[in-house]
Amino acid sequence: MTASAHAIAESAELLPHAVMAEQALIGTMLIDKFWCGEAVKRCDSELFYDPLLRRLFDCICDMHLADERVTPFCADSAILWRVKQLRIETS
Repeated sequence: MTASAHAIAESAELLPHAVMAEQALIGTMLIDKFWCGEAVKRCDSELFYDPLLRRLFDCICDMHLADERVTPFCADSAILWRVKQLRIETS
């Protein structure tokens, strides 16, 4: 995480939260590969207020960095797989 992102994350309690903006970023990442790459470079999941969107952002970033196809269906499948893996590891 960049120093500025870390500073923002630490002061997140003081910042206003815009869940709709977080949703818009996720939607953009699912639609356009270029903007997905830009979001991966510029954002960090710790900046997200909504925990579900935070996990979704991490999953999409991982898929993008692995050069996997990022679509709503693929992201949904990847998240379900991760949830199953977490359940297995915590059992």
